[in-house]
Amino acid sequence: MADLECYLCIASATSGATLNSFTCTAGTSLGVCFLCGVFACGHHALRNSSPKGWECVICVPSNIAPKPGRGGGPSSPAGGGPKGAPAPVATYGSQPYTEEEFVQSYPTSSDLLREQVRRAIADPKAVMAEYFGENYEDLVKNSFEITGGIDRASATRIAAALAVILYSEIPDSMLDPHLQRRAEAAGAVTTSGAY
Repeated sequence: MADLECYLCIASATSGATLNSFTCTAGTSLGVCFLCGVFACGHHALRNSSPKGWECVICVPSNIAPKPGRGGGPSSPAGGGPKGAPAPVATYGSQPYTEEEFVQSYPTSSDLLREQVRRAIADPKAVMAEYFGENYEDLVKNSFEITGGIDRASATRIAAALAVILYSEIPDSMLDPHLQRRAEAAGAVTTSGAY
C-alpha cells in the first residue's frame, strides 16, 4: 500500500502553516477532510468538534465565513448548514463572532492562531483593509452579498476567516472566490487593475 501524503504539504509546501498541537511529520496524513476529501496532516488540519470531523485549513476559513447562497439553512450556527457546514454569514444574526465561538468549533487550534483570530475580531475593519485593500468595503459587500453597511456580526466573522487565511499563508488560488484577495483572482477582471 502506498503512503498517503498530505495534499496541502504537496500543494503549498513552503507555506509553513502550523495550526494545532498534533505531533506529526509534515506530509504524513492523519485524516481526510470531511468537507473537501483531501488527506491532511496535523499541520494543515483541525479536528472540529461541531460537527465532529477533520477539516483542512482551506475549508476552515470557508466555514467561518461562507458566501451566502440559495438553499436556505438554519438561522443559527448550532445546526449547521448544508452538508454540515455552518449557516451563511448573512443569517447569523446581530451578535459579533467571538474567539469563544472559534475555540468551541476548533478546539485543537494553536494559541498563535487564536491570538490572530482575537486581534481580527477586535478590529475587523483593519484586517479587511489589510487583506482586500483600502476599497475593501465594496469588495466585501459584493463577495458576501451584503446590502447596506457591513454589520459588526458579518465583519467579525469575515475578519476571523481572514485571520486563518493570513496565519496559514493560504494562496488565493486555493480559496473560494469570495475569500480571495483580488477581484481579478475571483474572475472579475478590471481594466484599471484596482479592486
